[in-house]
Amino acid sequence: MGSGKKSGRLGGLIWGLLIIVVIAAYLVMYFTAMPIMGYATNVMAGKVPAAETAGAPINAYNPLAKSDAVGQSRVSALQLCAFHNFTDGAVWALYTQEVYDQSGGEIIKTENKIAKWTIHKAGDEWEITDIE
Repeated sequence: MGSGKKSGRLGGLIWGLLIIVVIAAYLVMYFTAMPIMGYATNVMAGKVPAAETAGAPINAYNPLAKSDAVGQSRVSALQLCAFHNFTDGAVWALYTQEVYDQSGGEIIKTENKIAKWTIHKAGDEWEITDIE
C-alpha cells in the first residue's frame, strides 16, 4: 500500500511541474510579443508617420494615412493572447481607437474591437504582417 501512495504523489508532482512549464512557456510568449502593442498603439494615435506604415497592414490603423493633421486621439489596446515560435505567430488584441482632426471631425472611430494580428519578427522587431 505504501508504494501506491508514493507513485500517486510522484504522478501529481510530474503533472504539477508540467503545468508550471506550460504556464512559464506561455508567459514568455506573451511578454516577448508585447512590444508590438506599444507600436500599434502609437500608430493608432497618429504618432507614427504614414510614410513609415505605407504598404504595411498596420497602415489601416494609421489616421495620418487618412488625414494630414490629427487633433485629439483616444486609443487603448490590450493584448489578449499571443502564440509564436519567436519568429512567426499571432496576437489577439482588443482595441478602441477614436481619432479626430484639428477641427473635431472624426477620422477613425472603433470601439472594443477584437483583432487577430499575424506577426513576424524581423531582426529584433516584431511587425504585423496580416490583420483579421
